[in-house]
Amino acid sequence: MICVNITIIDRKVIIMDVVIYARYSSQRQNETSIEAQLYECHRYCEQNGYNVICEYIDKEITGTISDRPHFLQMIEDSIEKRFKAVIVYQFDRFSRDKYDNAIFKRKLLDNGVKVISVKEPVSDGASGILMEGMYEVLSQYYSAELGQKVGRNMRLNARDGWFNGGTLILGYKKTKVNFENYNKVKVEIDPQIAPTIRECFEMRANDTNMKDILEFLNSKGFKTSKGNSFKKSTLGGMFRNKRYMGIVVYGGEEYPYPELAIVDKELFERVQEVNRKYEHAPAKAKAKPDENYILTTKLFCGKCKSTMVGTSGTSQNGTIYKYYVCSNVLKKKCNKKNISKQLLEDLVVNECRSILTDENINIIANKVYTI
Repeated sequence: MICVNITIIDRKVIIMDVVIYARYSSQRQNETSIEAQLYECHRYCEQNGYNVICEYIDKEITGTISDRPHFLQMIEDSIEKRFKAVIVYQFDRFSRDKYDNAIFKRKLLDNGVKVISVKEPVSDGASGILMEGMYEVLSQYYSAELGQKVGRNMRLNARDGWFNGGTLILGYKKTKVNFENYNKVKVEIDPQIAPTIRECFEMRANDTNMKDILEFLNSKGFKTSKGNSFKKSTLGGMFRNKRYMGIVVYGGEEYPYPELAIVDKELFERVQEVNRKYEHAPAKAKAKPDENYILTTKLFCGKCKSTMVGTSGTSQNGTIYKYYVCSNVLKKKCNKKNISKQLLEDLVVNECRSILTDENINIIANKVYTI
C-alpha cells in the first residue's frame, strides 16, 4: 500500500497527488482549448488541495476512440499507483464512448484511481454513480448528433462550393469570403500553377512515362502539401483526381464546378486510358490471361524492395510452372530467385486463416462499423 504524502505549501494541506488529462478533437480547435482546460483543472486542484504531478495531453484526437497515445500512457502509469485521481475539465474529455468509459475507469479503479470532472461534480454515493452514468450517455449522444450535423454541413459545403478543409491539391488556392456575416473559404484555380498541371496532363495523355513527368514537375520546384518532392504515387493520385476537371467528390456524391476545371473531360479521359494501359502490365509480363496472382501489388522483394510480379514457364515435357518474380530481375537489376506461386500463396492464406479468428473478425467488424 502506498501512503499519501501530506505536505504544507503556503499553509495549504495537500490531500493527494493527481494528474490532469486534457484533449481536443480536431484542427478546428487549437492550443487555446487545451490551455483553457488546464487552467480550470489547475485552479480546481489548488482550491481542493490536490497536488498535480503530471499532465497528459492529446491533440487533434477524438474522444470516441481509445487509441490516444497519452491517454493510454496515463492508464499504464496508473499501475505504479503514484496518483489517486485523474482530473478532467469534463467527463467527455476522458471519453465519449460509454464502453471505453466503463473499461478504462474500471482499470483505473483497480489501481486505486478515480476520475474527477471539474465542471460535473458527482457524489461518492449511489446517486453519484447514476449522475456520472447520465453524463456519459449524454456525452455519447452529443457526439453522435454532432457527427451527423458535421457530416450534413460538409455535404452542403461541398454542394455549394465551399472548402471543407483538409489538403488542398496542387493547382488551387484558398480565398476567404464573407458570406452571411461568416468567414468561409472558397477554392479557386491558381493561375500561376494551373498551366503546369495542364502540361503534365498533356504529357501523360501523349504516353510520356511517369519518370519524365516527375522530373519535369520537380524541376519547376513544386512540392506536395507536406513539402516533399513529387513521387510516382502522388503523381498517380493527381492524374486520377476528378477535381482537375471541375468535379468535387464528397461522401460518394459528385458536385460539378466547371469554373474549377484545369483540364477538360476529354483530356482527363485520355489520361485514364493511358493509366489503364499500364495498370496491370508489370504483373502480366509472362503470365497467361487466365492466371490469377492474388499477391500482385502486395508482395515485395526481400532484397531490393521492388514489387514481385506473376510469371510462368513451361518445362520440356509441357508442364507449366507458375512463380512470383522480382520486377527488377526482369530488368537484370536484382538476382532474387523465383518463388513458387502455389507455395507462397498457401503460406499467406494459411497465416491469414490463423489470424482471422472469430474474435478478431468481430474486432475488425466493430472497428469498421465505427469509422
